Amino acid sequence: MLRLNEMRKKKFLLLVILCLLVWTEGFSNQSSNPLTGINELGILIETLPNKVLEIGLTQDKLKHTTELKLSEGGIKIQDVTYFLSVPAVYVNINVVGNACNISLEIREWVDLERGPSTEVRSLATTWSISMLSIHGNDPEHVLSRLSKLLERFILEYKEANPKRDNL
Repeated sequence: MLRLNEMRKKKFLLLVILCLLVWTEGFSNQSSNPLTGINELGILIETLPNKVLEIGLTQDKLKHTTELKLSEGGIKIQDVTYFLSVPAVYVNINVVGNACNISLEIREWVDLERGPSTEVRSLATTWSISMLSIHGNDPEHVLSRLSKLLERFILEYKEANPKRDNL
């Protein structure tokens, strides 16, 4: 009788472990890297507040830096004439006093399923990174910080898309 209970416990434990393995495998497949499969990117530069303009930054400088870094990283750039027809790199700079916040995001349309007959289409941030820095009224410093964020993005992009050397 004691031996039968031990066997039942072992079978139950084995079943629990098997279920956990199947569940975690299914879960890990669902949470894949959000950069995987992106073939090209648009570029969106947020309208700059006056405090950002006062230190000498312009949307053109930010866009040029972003285009240059992405191109150097082998990432194909798409002109976003139609609002977000492709995922887009979104750049936002804010200044408070001597400090600045530089944000880099990937924004794209996503479809959310809300039940069997309801689907919602929404613009979402699917990847992001930001940095706080002291700008010192030097636009080149802010651009160099943006370049560092873009380098980080490019590394993660290439990890997610290893066979995409030159898109």
